[in-house]
Amino acid sequence: MPFEPLQTDEKIEGDKVREKTMDDVMLTGCSGFVGASAITFMLGVWPFLAFGSQDRATTSLLLGFPLGLLPAAIAGAYICRRFGLAAACGFIGGAMALGVFMFLVANRIMLSIFLASGPRHFYSPITVYLIPVVWLMLALAIAYVFLPKNELRFWKP
Repeated sequence: MPFEPLQTDEKIEGDKVREKTMDDVMLTGCSGFVGASAITFMLGVWPFLAFGSQDRATTSLLLGFPLGLLPAAIAGAYICRRFGLAAACGFIGGAMALGVFMFLVANRIMLSIFLASGPRHFYSPITVYLIPVVWLMLALAIAYVFLPKNELRFWKP
């Protein structure tokens, strides 16, 4: 040490706690948003891609909801509780993208029914619009319930 003979070095006892800088906070928030939206979308989409085909459209929908949306909702609840507001917004963003995907899948199935080229199903045409809306409302409710209330500025206990 260059100043050792002068005895000017300061001795620090214990571990020094590093303060979070604005860059750290921004990187954590942005990474949490992108990660949460990607996880939500991938968990919800994979059953439709793995089990879906034009021939077995009913099976695609019946398997896609419990195998895709239920894990996405559970992961969203964990993400909201663990990582805070930025990740909760990412979960809602992923849920919105997943809602658009489900709308397009259901619309494709209903189009094949109307053209009489696909198998008949047991649900009505309003289901095409109802499924994404219900999923988005459920995602908003999960984010609100599981988000720590100290992260919401308008919350007064």
